[in-house]
Amino acid sequence: MAISITCPGCQSVYPVPETLAGKTIRCKKCGEMVAVTAPAAPAVARAVARPVAAKPAARVVDDDDDAPPARARRDRDDEDAPRKPEKKGSKLPLVLGAVLGGLVIGAAGVGALFAAGLFGDSKPNDVAETTRPTVTPSVTNPGGRDDEEKPTTSAKADTRKPPKTDGDGPLVVGPAPSITPPPMATTGPMTSGRTIPDNINAIALKKCKDATVFFDVESRPGRRATGSGWVGLEKNLIFTNSHVVGMKSPGSKKPVKMTAYLYSGTPRQKEIPHSRLEILAVDREADLAVIRVLNEPDMPPPLEVRPSAELTELEKAVILGFPGGYTLAEITNSSKQPSVTVNATNVGAVRRNNFGNLSGVQFNGGSAPGGSGGPIVDMNGDVIAVLYMGPRDAVLASAACYGVPTEYVTGLIAGRVAEVEYGQPFRKGGKVHIPVTAHCLDPFERLKSVGVASWVGETNGRTRPPGAERTGQEQSDANYQEVALTYKHGKDDSVAAGELVLPPLPTGRSYWAQPYYANARVARQWQAGNKIELTGAPVDLEPADLSVRYRPGAKRTLKLANKSSLVEFQEGEGADKSERLQVETKMEMTETVQRPWQGESAAVATLLLNYDSLHLNAQLGLKSQDDILPKEFRNLLDMGIKKVQGAGHVNKYGEIYKTASDVRGVGQFAQLFKVFSDDALESLMSTSIYLPNTRVEPNFKWTNSKSHRLLAAFADGSEMFGPEPKEGSGRGRQAPKTRTRSYRYQQDVTYTYLGTRMRGGVKEAVIKIEGKIVTAPGTKAENGARGLLKGHAYIDLDTGTVLEAEVEKELEIDTSAGGVKKRISGINTYKLSRGSAVTN
Repeated sequence: MAISITCPGCQSVYPVPETLAGKTIRCKKCGEMVAVTAPAAPAVARAVARPVAAKPAARVVDDDDDAPPARARRDRDDEDAPRKPEKKGSKLPLVLGAVLGGLVIGAAGVGALFAAGLFGDSKPNDVAETTRPTVTPSVTNPGGRDDEEKPTTSAKADTRKPPKTDGDGPLVVGPAPSITPPPMATTGPMTSGRTIPDNINAIALKKCKDATVFFDVESRPGRRATGSGWVGLEKNLIFTNSHVVGMKSPGSKKPVKMTAYLYSGTPRQKEIPHSRLEILAVDREADLAVIRVLNEPDMPPPLEVRPSAELTELEKAVILGFPGGYTLAEITNSSKQPSVTVNATNVGAVRRNNFGNLSGVQFNGGSAPGGSGGPIVDMNGDVIAVLYMGPRDAVLASAACYGVPTEYVTGLIAGRVAEVEYGQPFRKGGKVHIPVTAHCLDPFERLKSVGVASWVGETNGRTRPPGAERTGQEQSDANYQEVALTYKHGKDDSVAAGELVLPPLPTGRSYWAQPYYANARVARQWQAGNKIELTGAPVDLEPADLSVRYRPGAKRTLKLANKSSLVEFQEGEGADKSERLQVETKMEMTETVQRPWQGESAAVATLLLNYDSLHLNAQLGLKSQDDILPKEFRNLLDMGIKKVQGAGHVNKYGEIYKTASDVRGVGQFAQLFKVFSDDALESLMSTSIYLPNTRVEPNFKWTNSKSHRLLAAFADGSEMFGPEPKEGSGRGRQAPKTRTRSYRYQQDVTYTYLGTRMRGGVKEAVIKIEGKIVTAPGTKAENGARGLLKGHAYIDLDTGTVLEAEVEKELEIDTSAGGVKKRISGINTYKLSRGSAVTN
């Protein structure tokens, strides 16, 4: 019996066999995917073997209907080869080790505290709650010809040709995912609504094992690690984590050497050399990478993908990969690469954010270092997540690990908008103009258009939901318009840009925006609509004199904040690295402008800082503030900081080029307080602006390169303030012995003058800051640096003083020493705010 279907794309009507009911096929005329719905039948009670929650196959979508805002995420490295034992340290690089180290991290920021044994001999957990965009289950063609029925899991390889790319293929290092859901794949089968058996059968398990790939990667000379991956969607595509190929950090380059092993550790083992592995795309925030294998006929059959959004708690799953890397092969006295490891687990939770959007999949253990990038499959052998993070601790490893939702896998190759940025608004022709930049992931050039809708709405309005249709409008919304952005595909970055033109903003109202896009599969996909968080009031496009005019005797209140999320880890330990410590220091002080100190011939002024208060906050996983920063330690800081002074020397371009700390007033704790003073001064340096000392027009750009340092401090000992003194000795507790390590790096910065504005009776120039972090000249080759920075600053046009600034740095520095390979990675945000000047 035939079923009549209608194509939603071209409206063609034609019959198909009844056996295709519940499947999704491709229209013979326009290629649109069409769901085949069976005629309604009388309900009959019958037994069903563990059905999963299936979504009606009413249509095929390329994306989900929603996704959360992005949040910074930790990466983890997998097993190095060969592996070296880690040296045991005291239980105390302590709070100084865990907090100050990063805390002081000058240009890199607070928190690098490398407490290898901060909480005892066991290392901190590497698992953290993270967010990922959510997606709605989709249905795509289950494989084979469009007009015939095929089993959804097949041992036969997909012989379709790969999508076309130019040259070596586009490399997309994606920015943080925005509130956009990743689109579904436009190639390869994605299963949905399948009946799940109680156990995986031998045929399905063998297919999964065959498709699991072992990686040996040299991300740069002398830095070698191993990881896992899997063949999926098409026979020549391999998916893994971005950190497995060494490309999760900011500014990461392609690995210098990468080898993939098919059928690893078996008689069929096949080595795929670097020259035949093409990295097509990288989404470093989602921690995913897709690689194409060139000229290899003997590929394993590709695994199919099932939407992670369908998963339910306690559903059975299997994790495949190569935990331990070469270590397991050595244990079994094998001279080959390791064979695949299979671990049973269960779905622990399908994590969602505050908006109810899918953010990640938690499993009840089964991971270990070296397994990153491996497939996590259900009892049909369909991939339901990609392993990316798990704890080092053996007890915790049996309880939890995390997987990237498969919606990210399919979204990586379909083309989507990843992040939308709204620039500094400006006034022109009686209207407010807001620059818009949309960063896109589009390795196969499948995005057709990108745009943004905007309107004026209530300040406390609700987020407009994402989806195929725009919904959630409010009656008070006004001045609605849609603006098509100019899209430019690039090998390393694909960007769509344009301007929103809006009326002046009435009191009590806000500007709102909702991005959308179309690709080969969807006519329009809306992202969530949100209030535009402007960087400040609109500026006037007029020339300005950007010159330095410091006035000796002037006093200002000054607030400096340094928020840091850093970690140092030893390579060769895979995921065995300290959990990222979140540290924030806020310092208030009085700044006095003095004439240049004697001997400072390059200075036009010296800024003397008298510290008034120090607020320190820290977070490490689920540990409380008191666990990380003992009250005794915080009281010490509150009492002692007022006895400390800092100084910064200003050159003729307005830069703080040299600093000093005077800690003689705090006695035995001098070294400790020098760490905090140096950190504040590093924040001051990082928020100082190099001015051109000339009159400039709007959008004038100038550049500057400057050397910075990352200063890491540690405390030795087993107690925070040394051992308790013996009773009757008359001695108090001794200060901890503090040691520091310093690393230099260079910032290449581009400044852009955007315009002027009035604030608090002061006329300010608005400056945009962008730049790269590179290895400083003369630095040891093994201590290379890379990263990005961005921010803004507001300059007092009367004096050339920075009144307000915020600069975010994301960097990685190689800290290898003594044959031990280590690196520091993290994100650092500096903020500065100056009050009104008072002249004595």
